[in-house]
Amino acid sequence: MDPFTIVAVVIVALFVMSAIKVVPEYERVVVFRLGRLLGQPKGPGLVLIFPIIDRINRVSMQIDTLDVPPQDIITRDNVTAKVAAVVFYKVVDARRAIVEVKDFRFSTSQFAQTTLRSVLGEVELDELLSSREKVKTRVQEILDLHTDPWGIKVTAVEIRSVDLPDNMQRAIAKQAEAEREKRAKIIHAEGEFAASERLAEASKIMATQPIALQLRYLQTLTEIGIEKNTTIVFPVPIDMIEALWKKATGNGPLNASGRRKRAGTAPREGTGLPSRVGHDRAAGPVLFLGGHVRRVFCLWLYARQARHTRDVFAGQQRQQWRPEYGLGQARAGDAAARAGDSNPCGEFRGAAAQPGRSDRG
Repeated sequence: MDPFTIVAVVIVALFVMSAIKVVPEYERVVVFRLGRLLGQPKGPGLVLIFPIIDRINRVSMQIDTLDVPPQDIITRDNVTAKVAAVVFYKVVDARRAIVEVKDFRFSTSQFAQTTLRSVLGEVELDELLSSREKVKTRVQEILDLHTDPWGIKVTAVEIRSVDLPDNMQRAIAKQAEAEREKRAKIIHAEGEFAASERLAEASKIMATQPIALQLRYLQTLTEIGIEKNTTIVFPVPIDMIEALWKKATGNGPLNASGRRKRAGTAPREGTGLPSRVGHDRAAGPVLFLGGHVRRVFCLWLYARQARHTRDVFAGQQRQQWRPEYGLGQARAGDAAARAGDSNPCGEFRGAAAQPGRSDRG
């Protein structure tokens, strides 16, 4: 065989071997033959690409991501923030992605940055933080609309981070704390309302069964005694204390003799004297005990006044008779009269005016 023929065969074989290309499933090949675009992208599988006359561009059909760097934005309510996002896209038409735009990846990235700034500038900070899904959908729609002529499909947009100034973070924290306190107070008020309803029902039941209140009191004492506590609390109703106070201070209308007439007093049969003991017993054990304590205090006060009057008269009797003795006796008598008039207990007023009788007692 002619050596020239052999060389020609070898060159043709190398040319055909170099023209055979294998395109994977996830790629498409855009072919320019002599500078002109062929009809449809080739692939996947075996394709013939003739050297020298064909120029190819491989385009991946997989979903790709674009990291949008943090963008300084100003929201509609004049709050500055830095927002970073991620854009997910894929090439649906390799022919247009190569022919219509020089670098579809770089163009999509720049357009995503500008779109993110413009969209976030139209929303408020609360909407940006609470309604991210709405903001992401808006950005995705705008990007998809403008990248569709390039053969690019934006599948998703995610806001990765929102960086706020320190003073704004503190303000948001205070707002959240106030909101939590508001919810806690509302829940506490609802609990108090429910508890008051239950207490009202319990009070109605206890009103029909008075022994239930005593059992509840004994149960409370038992709970106090579990912790080895020496303090015992005796509950006293306020209305009892008020009635006792009015009785002790004599806060009532005046009778015919000019004294305070106490509410609830009635004259004893055949004596005309007020029956306070019976009133105390009718008012309850607490008023009955309070009335006796008051009488003991009055008796002690009368005895002290009588002792003072006795000492005054005894001192006057030990003195020798002088012309001014009569004046001293008159003064002593006036002191005794004043002592009797200053007696705070009306029913024993006559006892203080008889010092000799008190002295004997």
